[in-house]
Amino acid sequence: DYASAKALWQEGLDIWRGLGDDEGVARALGDLASVYDLEGEAERAIPLYEESADLLRRLGLEYELGTVVSNLGVCLMSQGRLDEAAKLYEEAVELCRASGREEQLVISLFNLGRVSMLQGRHETAAGWFERALEAARELGYREMIAYCLKGIGEVLAARGTGEQAACLLGASDRLFLELGAHVESSEQATYAEAVEQLKDALGDDAYGSAHAEGEAMSLDQALALARAIPQ
Repeated sequence: DYASAKALWQEGLDIWRGLGDDEGVARALGDLASVYDLEGEAERAIPLYEESADLLRRLGLEYELGTVVSNLGVCLMSQGRLDEAAKLYEEAVELCRASGREEQLVISLFNLGRVSMLQGRHETAAGWFERALEAARELGYREMIAYCLKGIGEVLAARGTGEQAACLLGASDRLFLELGAHVESSEQATYAEAVEQLKDALGDDAYGSAHAEGEAMSLDQALALARAIPQ
């Protein structure tokens, strides 16, 4: 119930403000922003995330700041503010490294790949996706492995490397299915665009065969294929 959640976090925010507790205010702002974010109200979430980030920077709370700037980057990216989003993701990478937040680091590396793709910088995107994939593999972070395989497949689709791209998308699809993971709507859109590109380039039958080949791969085989992609 988003309405109840917003009311509770707003009440908490008002209490922290009344107490003059900046750390409590910063946390409550981030939590309230995340509810608006989940509702798809990025324009309402952005100023809350920005205020939270400013307070967390001033307080030196790097651990919490890494999450807030990453979430803010996602909101800005959804609004087409790609350069601003990229700077925040770069900040998030450094913060996560400094505070030892390994899973959030993987997400931030992946987000740098995503924003690079949206900027049309496909080779840069490939590099970020590869770094995120390697970090996710070391952690055994299977959901982000699936996202990274998908991201690299989309880079290959944009390059015109059709069969490898379809294989990686197939491997990603299988992993998402095994995990029962929900693919974010923004990621569904980039996936659909890649599939359309691949079907146009290969034809439906060849795309289907390559996708099925990827679905049949073991995780180790899919990772080996992703690593073999030239930068």
